[in-house]
Amino acid sequence: MVKKTKVIAFRVNANEYEALSNMSAMTGEKLSEFVHRHMSPVTAVAMEHLTKARKKAEAKAKRLAKKEAASGL
Repeated sequence: MVKKTKVIAFRVNANEYEALSNMSAMTGEKLSEFVHRHMSPVTAVAMEHLTKARKKAEAKAKRLAKKEAASGL
């Protein structure tokens, strides 16, 4: 599986941009690195939910396949 990165763009007003820029400058990071670092906890939670949803969908598909196989005999 090839892992390609995606770009997420969002808008902020001038004051929010200036505030984020100042905070990133204080930490010595680029603005994109600063925002990415602060989004990481949210991303981790989202990944956990995605994993659970995929696992649930796989289990449901497996149950349905088993049910269809049993009724087909």
